Amino acid sequence: GKYTGETYMKGIADGAVELYHDNEKKIETTATGISVTGNVAPTGSVSLGDWTITEDAGGKLSFAHSGTVKMTLDDTGTIAVANDVLTDETF
Repeated sequence: GKYTGETYMKGIADGAVELYHDNEKKIETTATGISVTGNVAPTGSVSLGDWTITEDAGGKLSFAHSGTVKMTLDDTGTIAVANDVLTDETF
């Protein structure tokens, strides 16, 4: 492709690394991790601390803690929970 003068990547000394798409910043490293502008479309699983979220070939999401599935959600909206469900929690 031809060079159009658009920014595609920026490295800042003692700071962030920024990635751009069509001259718009989409990913930036921060002191605590990364910042993403827009959607994230992962393949495979997503890990959050001891939690892992996985989608199987049939579209079912599994939520596991430390390797043990605690809840599933299928594409019809059916939720299966491994233990008690608390309905008096305030979110």
